[in-house]
Amino acid sequence: MAIGLLIYRHGLRVSEACDLRWDDIDLTKRTIIVRRLKGSTDSVHYLEKDEHKELGNLWRAYAKKGIKSTCLFVNERGHRLQHYLGHASITNTVRYTAMSPEPFKDIWR
Repeated sequence: MAIGLLIYRHGLRVSEACDLRWDDIDLTKRTIIVRRLKGSTDSVHYLEKDEHKELGNLWRAYAKKGIKSTCLFVNERGHRLQHYLGHASITNTVRYTAMSPEPFKDIWR
């Protein structure tokens, strides 16, 4: 659920979400550094209460499973999605993981 919240609230491209790292998140200050692609300007965004909670839950879940990745979102084996799919370029990963907003339309209600 955390990835959906972040993509929706911060207008992230799938590739930008895949590139998020734990050092982009400051749980104490409740901020996220959004590193934009395609020439857009990077910025720092405030995390809403539910996003902050989900990221804290994700951090604890990774710690419980012994996952020590610098990447925010990993597969069940603790690796980046790109590596799991065997893609040399994140561009190919984005192509295969394009998300439709339809399944998420009622998730925040």
